[in-house]
Amino acid sequence: MKKSIITQKIIAKAFKDLMQSNAYHQISVSDIMQTAKIRRQTFYNYFQNQEELLSWIFENDFAELINDNLDYYGWQNELLLLLRYLDENQIFYQKIFVIDKNFEHFFLIQW
Repeated sequence: MKKSIITQKIIAKAFKDLMQSNAYHQISVSDIMQTAKIRRQTFYNYFQNQEELLSWIFENDFAELINDNLDYYGWQNELLLLLRYLDENQIFYQKIFVIDKNFEHFFLIQW
């Protein structure tokens, strides 16, 4: 089955939105899917668990910001885009930095 990037992004946005006011460990798949307004079972068509969703968010968001735009904007503008993105999503990433060391590893590999 071909995976829909749109559905994955909707799920990711719902997760990020929930992270604004909840701790990571307080968020269930049911919470994510209720926020996304998508059937709970659909989550498992795309991700095995929340950790896999989190990894997908890291890879997808940074790939879009950095890899997909670097040729168009140049590294100076890419850095500004990255800083703006991190500022707009700072609560999410502050919470993730505390609980997930994979992000630190992922971030260092990207740079």
